[in-house]
Amino acid sequence: MSVFVYADGYVRIKIWGGSAERFMVLCSHKKMLLWNIEAQGKYVFANMRLKDFYECKKIARKAGVRAVVVERHGLPFLMSKIWKRSFFVLSFLLILVIWLVSTNLLLHIRIEGNYSISENVMKDFLEEQGIYIGMWKKNIELEELEKEIRKKFDLVTWTSGRLDGTVLTINIKENEKVFEEELIKYETYGTSIYATADGIVDYIYVQYGVPMVKKGEEVKAGDLLVDGKVPVYREDQTIDHYQYYEAKAEIGIETLVTVEYSLESVYLGKNYTGRTNQGKFFFVGKKIYRNIGKDQKFVYKDLSLIKEKEFILGEKKAGYGSFICREYVNVEKEYTKEEAKQLLEEEFLKNNTILIEKGIQILEKNVTIKMIMKNWVLMGSMKVIMPAYESRANEISEEIDDSTGI
Repeated sequence: MSVFVYADGYVRIKIWGGSAERFMVLCSHKKMLLWNIEAQGKYVFANMRLKDFYECKKIARKAGVRAVVVERHGLPFLMSKIWKRSFFVLSFLLILVIWLVSTNLLLHIRIEGNYSISENVMKDFLEEQGIYIGMWKKNIELEELEKEIRKKFDLVTWTSGRLDGTVLTINIKENEKVFEEELIKYETYGTSIYATADGIVDYIYVQYGVPMVKKGEEVKAGDLLVDGKVPVYREDQTIDHYQYYEAKAEIGIETLVTVEYSLESVYLGKNYTGRTNQGKFFFVGKKIYRNIGKDQKFVYKDLSLIKEKEFILGEKKAGYGSFICREYVNVEKEYTKEEAKQLLEEEFLKNNTILIEKGIQILEKNVTIKMIMKNWVLMGSMKVIMPAYESRANEISEEIDDSTGI
C-alpha cells in the first residue's frame, strides 16, 4: 500500500449476491483498484479506494451484488476521529505551547548564603532591578546583577548568580567582621532595657534581669528599667561579682505622643474629557502587559483593570482581563473644610489602626483641625500605653575584675 492510497483513504468491503467476479471485472475496466481479495463462504472481502467506493454503485447494480464497508483506513478517517476529540487535541497543543514557553521563563528564584539580609528584602531588590518570576531568561544580565547587589548591600563581599533551567540561584557572602565586635560584646555582657519616652509605668513583667522600676512609677527617656547585670553577693551581703544576661521583659508605659497630619488646601483635580480606550491585558505578579492603543495619546489618564481569569505561574499569580483608559485634564481645585476634615480624619484613623495592631493602647485623643499657612492641619496629642523601651548592650562593671565575671 502506497502513501498516496493511505492519504486518500481506503475501505475494506464485503460483497455478496449476484456475480462477485463480474463486479471485480467491471471495476478493473473502470480502473478501480481492488486488493487483498479474500473469499469466505458466500462472501468476498476486498480493499478499495474510498473515492472508488463512492463511484461503484452503478457497477454493483449491474453485477447484481451488494457491497458494504466493514473497515475504514487512512488519513480522512483518522482526521475525523481527531476532530471528534478536538478538546483533548487542543488541550495537548496548549500544554505543549505552555511547556515550550515556560522553559524560556524564570519560574523560581533561590537565595543562598544570606544571614543578615532577609530573602524578602533581596527579592524586593531584584524586582526593582527588573528580575521577577515569569520574565524571559534571556533578559537576565548576571554580571550586571552581581555588580548591583554588591553596590546596594555594603555587607556583601562576594556574589555569584547562575541559571539552572528555569531557576535563578544567587549566592552571596556577607562580611562577618562587621558584626564581630558587637556580637562579642553582646554575648559577653548581655543587654539591659532602657525607656525611650517619658511617662508612667503601667505594667512590667520581667523574665530575665533585675527590675529597676515598679508599676505606677514615673520614668524619663533613657532611664534604666531592667538591668541585665545580676549581682552575686558574698555572705556579708557585699557584691562578689556580676552575671550578665540578656534582659527580657514586657513593659507598658503610659505616655503622651504628639499627632500632626497636614494637607495642602490646593490640589490638582481631574476633569474627564469623555475620551476612552479599551483593550486586553495579561499580568504576572505585579507586572502588567497590555495592548496599548489610542491611550498613548492621552497625557493624563485613569486605568481601570477588570480581571477575568487568574492562575498560578511558577510562584506568582498570573491571569488576564480587560482594561479601560479614561482621559482627563488637571484642574486646580481647593478643599473645603468638610473635605479636608474627612481626609485628615481618615488618615488619623488609619494610623491609629496601625498603632493598635502593634499592641499600642489608645486612652485619650485630643486633636483639632485648622488652617495654618494655606495648609489644613490635624494636630494635638494622644495618651497611650505603649512598649516605649529598647535593649542596649551592657558595659562591664568597673567595680570588679574581669576574672570574676562569667
